[in-house]
Amino acid sequence: YVNLGQLAAQAGIFCGIDNFPLPLKYNVSRFTVVGVNADGDIVKEVCQGNMFTSRAKQIIRDAKSGDIISFEDIQVVAPGGRPMKVPGPYYNIN
Repeated sequence: YVNLGQLAAQAGIFCGIDNFPLPLKYNVSRFTVVGVNADGDIVKEVCQGNMFTSRAKQIIRDAKSGDIISFEDIQVVAPGGRPMKVPGPYYNIN
């Protein structure tokens, strides 16, 4: 579970590995924010880079308790320049 205010306060997403002997950071090149609108329909917004678009921020702000916000189709560039797709998190809004 995540507090909506905490999630809405974020500027975007970041990808790396914590608690690893070497600092591993991946550059996010693209991702999709998925939520639901007031009618219960699934809404999506593709973001280029690692920052939320204004529409993605609105999808997050419109979430209600019990909704799920997910970050999908996350494309990153790994250290060394190799592009790859990584799994994204799902957040249940409390």
